[in-house]
Amino acid sequence: MHNKRIKLWMLFFVINVFGLLVLAGWGYQEYLLPLPPWLGNSRQNIDKLAHNNNDSAFSFALIADIHSIREYSEDLFDKLLLTKPDFMVILGDFVHAADIHEYHFFTAEMNEIKSPCPVFIIPGNHDITDDNPATKQLFKTLWGPMNFFFHYKGCLFIFLNNATHKSVPESWDFLNNTLAREAQKAKKIFLFSHIPPFYRDRNSRELVTNNDYAPLLNLIEQYKVDYLFTGHLHERVVKRIGNCMVLSVGSGGGKLRGKDLLYNGIIIYFDGNTIYKKDLFAHWTMGVEDAVQRILFLSIYPVIHEVAGIFHDSIRYGKKTGRG
Repeated sequence: MHNKRIKLWMLFFVINVFGLLVLAGWGYQEYLLPLPPWLGNSRQNIDKLAHNNNDSAFSFALIADIHSIREYSEDLFDKLLLTKPDFMVILGDFVHAADIHEYHFFTAEMNEIKSPCPVFIIPGNHDITDDNPATKQLFKTLWGPMNFFFHYKGCLFIFLNNATHKSVPESWDFLNNTLAREAQKAKKIFLFSHIPPFYRDRNSRELVTNNDYAPLLNLIEQYKVDYLFTGHLHERVVKRIGNCMVLSVGSGGGKLRGKDLLYNGIIIYFDGNTIYKKDLFAHWTMGVEDAVQRILFLSIYPVIHEVAGIFHDSIRYGKKTGRG
């Protein structure tokens, strides 16, 4: 009887291990998926807008602070894309940590969305770090340039990397040079960055202008920039600075702050003369598949990669020294 019980437990263990291996293998195929062709800041992605450059009306979608995409973030993406925007912008913090495995998880989830329009992406302070410069190079390798611009339907769109302290001077120079060359050609100027030129004071809860952003504000005033779209605050904020309307998009998946109770994305419509804004919302949800994928991508696969790397290095060392 005792031996029979042991055999049953062993069978149960083997079945569970086999099931986990099958599950891991299934998920690993997604882990290795390439970037979807509609995601990123490549010239090819920008050029996709050229075929739709006839009339003056357009719309674009905004989402920010996803912090590793979840089921409700996907729901928000779907709602935004159903409006058929000309393009979409992820305003930074699309992962929670600047890590290759988080990038893989984000890529796998993006492959499930199937966007019909280009989706551009700018880095946030969770996506790249000054402490690890390799994260900046990794971003460029995967997603393309961190500072870039294009003209579309008579308007100028400029995307800036202000995610880290060391990134800011280069981005201000890029903005200055771009505006000096391109601003006079545009009837409207739209800027996109992760961090807004103000922050929420922890004590008074008032919005306070960030003095480090004086160069940005001077350029906005000098070149009469119309709109600046940002994230970072995890709450919806609209603030006029001079003639520029600054709009901070609420959280698309990260912790909700301020008075926001729902995850938020925004559609901006331009009819050729007037700008309109529409907020879209999503409730918190977490399905079983979402939870399993998160465990696989962010806990199990990193260990597998580390073990595989050690094994690979040991083989190389053995061959090099004649011990393998």
